[in-house]
Amino acid sequence: MNADRYSMLTRLRLIGAMGLVVLLLGCGGGSDDPMATYRDQTVAWGACDTNRFDKESLAIDQELSSRVVCADIRAPIDYANPAQGEIKVAVMRVKGANGRNDNPAILFNPGGPGDDGWSFGLRAAALWGRSDTTEDPAVAHAYQELAATYDLVGFSPRGTGWSTTLTCPRSQAPFPVADPTRNLDPTNIENTLRNSQLIAQSCENNPLMPFINTDATARDMDLIRHLLHQDKLNYIGLSYGTWLGNWYASIFPERVGRMLLTGVTNFSVPLSHQNLIEDEVRQDVFDKVIIPYAANNSSSFGFDPAITIDSLRFLISHLSDDLHSALVNEFINTSLLSSASKIKDAVLTLRAVQVLDVAQKKKPTANESDLKEALVDTSNQIVHSIGQKLLDRHFRPETPDDAMYWSIVCNDIGTDYTPDTWVTESNENARKYPDFGGAVRENACLYWRKPTIPRPQQWRAAQTGPIVMIQSEKDPLTILPGAMNSLSLLPNASMVIIDDEITHAPVPPYGTTCVDKPIADYFLRGTPLPRMTHCPAR
Repeated sequence: MNADRYSMLTRLRLIGAMGLVVLLLGCGGGSDDPMATYRDQTVAWGACDTNRFDKESLAIDQELSSRVVCADIRAPIDYANPAQGEIKVAVMRVKGANGRNDNPAILFNPGGPGDDGWSFGLRAAALWGRSDTTEDPAVAHAYQELAATYDLVGFSPRGTGWSTTLTCPRSQAPFPVADPTRNLDPTNIENTLRNSQLIAQSCENNPLMPFINTDATARDMDLIRHLLHQDKLNYIGLSYGTWLGNWYASIFPERVGRMLLTGVTNFSVPLSHQNLIEDEVRQDVFDKVIIPYAANNSSSFGFDPAITIDSLRFLISHLSDDLHSALVNEFINTSLLSSASKIKDAVLTLRAVQVLDVAQKKKPTANESDLKEALVDTSNQIVHSIGQKLLDRHFRPETPDDAMYWSIVCNDIGTDYTPDTWVTESNENARKYPDFGGAVRENACLYWRKPTIPRPQQWRAAQTGPIVMIQSEKDPLTILPGAMNSLSLLPNASMVIIDDEITHAPVPPYGTTCVDKPIADYFLRGTPLPRMTHCPAR
């Protein structure tokens, strides 16, 4: 071999070796990779701390204990600067009933934003493991197969639950605000804005707050996927969890496996704007579903059998501001629950408010004891319980712990509104929708001074495999027009619309073959769904 040829071969070998080093570093395995300490961590799976369970979850854990393990993983505070510090993310894993160690996993997020999903996989395992969850036994068996062949994983999103938590203690009590749908007095509106400002100020000095956002949570999810040794992320997201799932798909389209989004947010509209858009639908559901149902089933709920739709509307329009506000807030809170009995819950709340209204009108100076006595006279224990809860909130109001909600809502994209334009539109809604217009007036994003997170490119989410959506036609929180807009952004997605259903973000099995079978087939076999399917409500 001559010297020139030897020299050339030597150079080629050196170049090849250098290329291999570059390739290895590009794969994230090099010592200079700032994420290596997180990706290479050993996850200490073990028995779950029973002190973390609520009563219902503890009972399920005792039933499935041999399959349930927990761990706290380390994640960077700031993914753009992993060396800045770390947080804890709490994870619960329910192993598939088949006993295998190589099952695919499904990660859950229950929404919020700010809801704790740590035990959600546990609840899904219990639900899917039953044989009576839907009308067709064969479909119920398919969900049992899902619980057997998938590991079901819940986690506390950063800032919540058993993960490193975000707290934003307020420096002073909120300013008093009367019923925001009725009281458009400038002082009342100003107090709402001042409360919005207090929320923003309470969070702005917390060093964790800028890193509580959808982008960071999506990257935590990808870290969980990696530590579970999963090539793809299978995911079920509810409500805000659909926004989170879409964000993940926009960052990591090549890592999306099966993805189900239920109660779909509008991916084109900032989270901070969506409450105003929902006012119309809430009013529509209340007028066209709740009130007629109450009138047509009056005796079942303790109303006068002769009560009519018009007399119920008269009752509502003549409630005191306090009771009207309590009714509206309870309806919105109830709407957050995925409950088959939601219509009945709303009517029972209306009945409890009627009982309190009668007592209040009979004795305008009625105190808490007087109103409790009025509740005792009702024969319906649920009405009594709801009324007691309303009284507790009225006489012992608590400052809401909404730091997580506002941090995510305001850190994600932010708002285009100014205080003036927000008030103008809220007031207009209050005039058009007398019970729900402007009900959610607080908007801390109007005063948020931290930089917001830019939205990832939406077109990337359209590069994943098939995504499936479930949408209740009359969902009062994530409304159908917004969900349809999100569907239009994802040509790779299919949607199941449940006609006439008001349940927010229904979790399968819903209870009908039309809804439940295609979802089970999608997760078990990857069977694609048609672009659009309409199913009747239960």
